[in-house]
This record gives sequence, C-alpha cells and structure tokens, in this order.
Amino acid sequence: MNLRGFLIFAVGFSVSLAATRRVAEIGVSAAQPKSFAVGAKMTTKADQKSNKIEDFWANTNIQRVDLQKLVNEKVCHKNQKVFLACVNSVLTALKKTNLRLQLDGNVYQNVQSSKKLDNYSEKQNLSLFVNLYSEELASRFDFNKIWDQVLQMNSESDHKYLIASGINGYLSIAVDPHTYISPTHFFRQVAASNERSKYFLGLSFEKREGRIFIRKVFKNSDADWAGLMNNDEVLSIGGQKLNDMSLAEVSTILKDQSQKTFPFVVKRNKLTFLKKLNRTYRVLSQVQSEVLDNGNRIGYIQLSKFAYDICDNVRSEIEKMNPSSLKGLVLDLRDNPGGLLTEASCLAGLFLGEGKKVFSVKYLGSNEEEVALTTSEQIYFGPMVILTNNSSASASEIIAGAMQEYNRATIIGERTFGKGSFQEIDMWNEDTDISLFQTQGFYLLPSGESTQLKGVEPDLILDDENKVVSEGELYQFPLEYKGNLKSSLESAKTHKKTNHEQLCGGVFNINTSGDKFIAHAQQVLGCQVELSAKAEARSENINL
Repeated sequence: MNLRGFLIFAVGFSVSLAATRRVAEIGVSAAQPKSFAVGAKMTTKADQKSNKIEDFWANTNIQRVDLQKLVNEKVCHKNQKVFLACVNSVLTALKKTNLRLQLDGNVYQNVQSSKKLDNYSEKQNLSLFVNLYSEELASRFDFNKIWDQVLQMNSESDHKYLIASGINGYLSIAVDPHTYISPTHFFRQVAASNERSKYFLGLSFEKREGRIFIRKVFKNSDADWAGLMNNDEVLSIGGQKLNDMSLAEVSTILKDQSQKTFPFVVKRNKLTFLKKLNRTYRVLSQVQSEVLDNGNRIGYIQLSKFAYDICDNVRSEIEKMNPSSLKGLVLDLRDNPGGLLTEASCLAGLFLGEGKKVFSVKYLGSNEEEVALTTSEQIYFGPMVILTNNSSASASEIIAGAMQEYNRATIIGERTFGKGSFQEIDMWNEDTDISLFQTQGFYLLPSGESTQLKGVEPDLILDDENKVVSEGELYQFPLEYKGNLKSSLESAKTHKKTNHEQLCGGVFNINTSGDKFIAHAQQVLGCQVELSAKAEARSENINL
C-alpha cells in the first residue's frame, strides 16, 4: 500500500466551509499533513489556549498581500468563474459579520437582519452575481476597493481571519470546494485530535428558514445531560434571542470558556422548555459506545470522525463488549465528516480482516490506480448495521460503501453526502504556519465505483428530519469524477430501496419515540439473528 506514503485524508466539510452547509458543530474535522508523523507529539505556538480558529489565524503570518495575489483587478474580470471566485472571497469573509456585498459593488451594513449569508449555500449566495455577470454589469466591481471596505469596517484584530476566509472563498470556486488553507497549529492541536476540547458542549446546530435548531446531541455530553434533544428549536441562550443570529454568532455565545451555565429556551412539539446546560469541562471522546440489551446483546458504536488513533479506540471499545457474545453491532456514522484514510483502512480491517482491498485512489491527471488494503486483524465476525445520513462523508462513505460491497453490513439511513475526493497537505507559500489542503484525486470503492456527487445508497432508506443538501447542491462548481464510470457500474453491486419485509421477511413495529435509526438497526439485527438460527437448525436437520 504505497499511495505516495498514504499521507492523505478525506474529509467532507472543511472548517472554512462549515457554515456553507448550514450546519455548525462546536468542534471540527480531521486531516493529515505530509510532514506530520502519525502519533507525533503535538506542539503549539505560544501555548495556544483557545480552540477558536480566529485566534489561530491571529498567530499566523498571513497578510493582505496573500489575498491580493489571488483577488485583484487584473485577475477578477478575466471570465465568469474567476469573477465569481472573487465575489465568493468577499461573501465568505462576511459570513461572521453584519455586512453585505451589494450588487452595486459596495459593502454596506446589513439592514435586513434575517437575511444572513449563512442561511444559504454557496450556490444560492452567488446566484444574483451569476445573473449580474450575464448582464455585463461586473465592471462595477473594484475588488481592491471592496476589500478595503471590508477591512476598514471590521476590527484590526479580525483582519487575519477575514483575509484567510477570503482566500478560502476564492479557492472554493477557482480550484474546487475542498481545497483550502488552515493554520498548521489549528490542525495539530484541534482538527486531528482524537479527543474533543474540554470546552466541547456536545451539540451541533443548523438553520432552517432563519431559525436555529439542534441538529445533533452527542451521547454522554453536557448537552445530553441537560436534556437537550435532536430537532429542538433553540429560541434563546442565556437570555439572548437567537432569531436573526448567524450560526457563527450562536457558536460565539457557547465559546465563552469562563461561562459554566447556559440556560436554553427550546421549543419541542409545540411546547416550550427551559433547559440548563452546565459545562463540566470533561473531554468527550470521538468514540462513544454502549451495549443495547433488548433480549439480544447488540453493541453500539458512535464514531464522530476519523482522527488519529480512532481505529485503536474502536478496537478497544469492541473488546470491552466481549465481541463473541454480541448478537449484532451497530456502527453509527451519521454526521461523520470523514478524516484520515489510514484510520479508515485500519477500521475496515476490524470487520473484514487484514489485506482486503478497501479502496483505491486515482490521482488527477493519471489513469493509474493505487490500491489501499485493510491493515488490521478482524476482531468482530457477527452481523452488522451501519447508520448513515446525508452528512456522512468521505472516509465514512468509504467504510459504508466497502462494507456494503463485501456484503459485510446492512446500511440503514440516508444516501451519504457524495464527497469522493481526497486531499494532501503542503505548506502555503512556504509558510509553515499555514497548511494548504489541496485536492489531489479521487478515491474509489473496491468495485471501482466513485461516490463523488452520488454517495452511498443505503440498503434500507430512512428519512432524516434534519437532512442537509448534498455536495452537488451546495457548491457553485462541485468537483466531478470523470473516470470510466461505465466499467465501474458494471462491476458494482446494485442496491435498491428496500424495507423490512425484503430484509427480514416480516413486518416490525418500530418505536418512533426514540432514535428511529437505532430502532430500525436493532430490529434488522434481531431478525438476522433469528433467520441465522433457523438456517443453522435446518442445516443440522439435514445433517441428521
């Protein structure tokens, strides 16, 4: 398994693009740079204490000139795509401000507070500017002047973050949506860590029609202990009403590390509740597990991202469950944005065994495929269900797709996000303080099928009330895989929408009061155990 040293990663949503998908987690996703040894001791610059990416950017050497090399009058009017890239540089920078770029080419204070930029996707935010360019009105935009306005209308302490956001907004259009820059120390200290910050409260938010909802509450977190639930509408936090707030502004409220108590007013099923969230400063692992005992001992593992040592963590949790005694295992990859492909290869081996093809990669500009094999011994041999949703991306899609193609697990949930590209990391402008995460190619499932823009189709399709849009709907120029899809499709296993009658030969009553995904997984595993026992009984009778 060469893969140029295999120092590559696949993550669905970069930190610079998180708001674009209208979902914000108080946490980040993982990556792996070429020059960092796996398991190496992570050092920080100036004993960085804050986990806010704005503070990490403040400690870098990024300058206005770095932005001007990309966004300037000479470049920005070459063609429509570059024009939109320059516009997107401004829109991305303004997401955390109350400023708007208007169609006359000037930046103004936003008088329509409900019209936040993070209410919409990149594609939606650019739609008016696409029309403007087609009407030959782009000449009114002087991007040097526009960026002067942006910086003058914001505090100097925010300039580095705004400049970095501008560069990432430009790269999303001019290069591809998953090429971006990030502070090197942010990656080392936060993004690649297999443990969350002690300030992580355990919930993520999304916006729907300008209103703030809890998308996900993580098990055993402070938010879970407070009684907050998925799909709660959050009306206020600490007396601050959230209507008209951006996701970034909501996040800022909870990032006050000295604040220990956060009173939440939430609306749930037409009733309004007051829930007090108490910060305990506990470190919540990316891996949460328990045994669901409903007559059958079913193991449950929730995996939040593929960070350093995740495979070893999952192995340890399975061993604690006594895997030989389990009647089934649920691997929950919902809202998992991906991460290190080395960890994905290791994790697949826990269920497939060592030396199995788990994916291959095609580098841009090359027809050759390089194959990645599983790297760990199999420790669990029983029935499995993998849970996915529309926010399961990249490395999560590799695991779900590979396990499906090997007929090793039943996939339950939504079609996955559809991010089938991978990135490698280099220095940005020879600056070790800043890393460039650049798309280098695509990964393919064992069959040769690409997940790019298509995702992985579940065996049993469920709808998630918190569904987000896919990559193809989010970005102005989504990255397309242009490989030989015909031969891939011919060799790939065909999966169709199914139901419990087809999976298990019977109808089940699902408890809809809790997590319906887990309830369906338990029922499917239960009937698989029953069918397996009947098959063994028939086999014994035949032998007799």
